[in-house]
Amino acid sequence: NQAVIIETGLSPKKLLASLLEIEISMGRTRKKKWDNRIIDIDILFYDDLVLNDESLILPHPEIQNRRFALVPLAEIAPDEIHPVTGFSVTEMLKRTKDRGTVIRLDPEIPGE
Repeated sequence: NQAVIIETGLSPKKLLASLLEIEISMGRTRKKKWDNRIIDIDILFYDDLVLNDESLILPHPEIQNRRFALVPLAEIAPDEIHPVTGFSVTEMLKRTKDRGTVIRLDPEIPGE
């Protein structure tokens, strides 16, 4: 897993549609929930927006329960505040009950 911060002029729903197009172009098929997948791109936060729609929930409803998402997010946005809980990413990482192991893999840097 990895986390990235982006700037976009797209609305949250248009961003989601674009991300779904990327997933499809990479070969993702949606057969059943929790099925293995080649790629899964989630929107964790969209500024401090709170949205609960049938097609999109923001912030991501499971972020506080997923170490595999919180660990990389804490590397790039440790002080980002969850607009519902009021906890920072660092605080959510400390509080999560998920004890899954997350191993950081350093990419090979050409020439080093």
